Amino acid sequence: MKKYIILIILFISSFNHIFPQTTNIVTGLKGPYGLAIEGNYLYYCEIDAKKVSKIDITETNPIPINVVSGLNSPAGLILIGNYLYICEYLSGKLLKLDITETNPIPIDLVTGLGGPSGLALSENTLFISEFDTGRISKINITEESPNLIEVVSGLSKPEGLAIAGNELFICEYFAGKISKIDITEDNPVPEDFITDLEGVYGIRLRGNSLYVCSNDDGAIYTIDITKSFIFPEFLLDQFRGPTRLIINNDDMYVSEYNTGVISKTKIDPISTVEDFEKNSFQVYPNPSKEYLIVNSQTLPYNMKLYSISGDTIKEVNNILDAKYRLNLTSLSSGAYVLNVGNDFFKFIKE
Repeated sequence: MKKYIILIILFISSFNHIFPQTTNIVTGLKGPYGLAIEGNYLYYCEIDAKKVSKIDITETNPIPINVVSGLNSPAGLILIGNYLYICEYLSGKLLKLDITETNPIPIDLVTGLGGPSGLALSENTLFISEFDTGRISKINITEESPNLIEVVSGLSKPEGLAIAGNELFICEYFAGKISKIDITEDNPVPEDFITDLEGVYGIRLRGNSLYVCSNDDGAIYTIDITKSFIFPEFLLDQFRGPTRLIINNDDMYVSEYNTGVISKTKIDPISTVEDFEKNSFQVYPNPSKEYLIVNSQTLPYNMKLYSISGDTIKEVNNILDAKYRLNLTSLSSGAYVLNVGNDFFKFIKE
């Protein structure tokens, strides 16, 4: 039996995760955060440098160009037409400036926000996450002096936002989850989209895939929002404090707060191995620190945990929980294989 398990381990190891190539395109930044793209230019915030800059992403070694400085902890960014909207976190303001001007001067558009951080647009409605007060608010960007309207409150430190149709997806950092609301409702009630995540900051939608920054894991995950069986699919884990991401064609740009860099990764559909559509079980996160979540479409089921050399470490039978939490705290760091039903999953314990 052990020889059989070793063959399985060798097989999945030979195919596991063909990682996309990541390169740093700008370094030495002071707290890079929000990102926005217009044409060949990538705009980015530096919270600690109190400014917004831009680079030409067509250049091999782009030189940062100052857009506006003297800001009070600029966090979220979004470009709408010729206007760049900036969340000024510490002052509680939403600013607006015209990027076509040579020396643009930011205008206070909204004040009195509670730690504005994330932005997302649906037609003429701009949604704003307020980290400190746990709210999502909105304004009509066609109004010269827009009224601030509360959409939902009681969230756990909301950060990044993304919109798909009538649904607004919200990163709740302290709760370790992504929730969603129906923006067509007058009094929307948040519902959990996915839980058991680690320090989710930024999200971005590309087609049906939601790309998620896990700040605590230093990883990027993808989630297919069209599936009834929701799970995060591991993409990359080589980041240090990823806070925001933005996608331009097949290029993904990530701001890494801890290392002061903005990196670029090609995200062609070759980044993973497992055909999750064919599996009845989903296992995440990978890498893992304290636990694995096993989602199952079939109950009951059995589970075995193996070392990378094929030795049995743990066995659990007749599991009736559709979302089983496997404790990993007793394991040493390294690679392991989990056998769930007829499926095998290789994962890393950090």
